[in-house]
Amino acid sequence: MFFSIKSVGDESLEKLKSKDWNGLAEMKLVERSSVGRITTLCMRMLNKEGYREFSKTAAMFDIVRILENIGDEYTLLNDYLTVAATKPSEDTLEMYKKVNDLIDDVYLVLYRFDRARLSAAYQKIKRIRRAEMDCIISKKSKEEAIVLHRLRKVSELMGSILEEMMVVSL
Repeated sequence: MFFSIKSVGDESLEKLKSKDWNGLAEMKLVERSSVGRITTLCMRMLNKEGYREFSKTAAMFDIVRILENIGDEYTLLNDYLTVAATKPSEDTLEMYKKVNDLIDDVYLVLYRFDRARLSAAYQKIKRIRRAEMDCIISKKSKEEAIVLHRLRKVSELMGSILEEMMVVSL
């Protein structure tokens, strides 16, 4: 799921940079076919067999659900960008890249868990959400503010995954 979401985020950013509005619209199909199917498979496996440590099944189910919500946020973002058909400013594109990069940080925490890495990823999310995004969102047009709002939602969902990871690590 992480790889599919990372792919959707990175590809949509590239299509946005090149003003490929048709390609951006097609990303919805990619998100639905890859992230949607993997989500269904993971949830089915967790429901039928549970997680290897059964007491942590609910937290893993929540992680899968949150990842699906991240995919949905990218779909909503791509839908909006396709309709708006306006390339955001460079600092908004940079924020888009930073949010996409958070996926890698959260992935590393999930697959190579240690508390220091979790703390560093959580602090990075807080910094991006609060300091960096808040500084630029108030200076943007309505269209860019909507893009930044969706990116902020993705970063908040990444923070939620880290919170669930703390439960799984106990």
